[in-house]
Amino acid sequence: MIRPFVNSDLPYVLDIFEAASKVGHPFVSRAFLDEELENLKTKYINQSETWIYTYRDRPVGFISLLGNEIGGLFVNPEFHSQGMGTKLVEFAYENRSELVVDVFEENHLGRRFYEKHGFSFLKSYKHDNGFTLLRLVKNNESY
Repeated sequence: MIRPFVNSDLPYVLDIFEAASKVGHPFVSRAFLDEELENLKTKYINQSETWIYTYRDRPVGFISLLGNEIGGLFVNPEFHSQGMGTKLVEFAYENRSELVVDVFEENHLGRRFYEKHGFSFLKSYKHDNGFTLLRLVKNNESY
């Protein structure tokens, strides 16, 4: 089930983010991960429209949207490859004509996921911490 984020979801969201980041972003430092966890807790969640994917009433994934931009899509690694990320992206795309997302170039899992779901390359740029990010877009012209 997909439902709106509520404040009591925050500990789950932080755990999901950390566990999924360790799988998808093994190249980032612990300090970077800690900084992003703090930003998620104090800034990102409050600035975004966040939807929770639950399994047996337990949050196991989430997508955060800033308009038509996916600010974050994370699924607990225990539930990878079970269609939850797909359902979250499809849910986000339902009422939008376009979605964009930034993915670390080194995040091969994330890049394959988005490409599989109709996202195409738009541009690349450097993150503040020196990582290369790829901006991907999904719209009617992406097919």
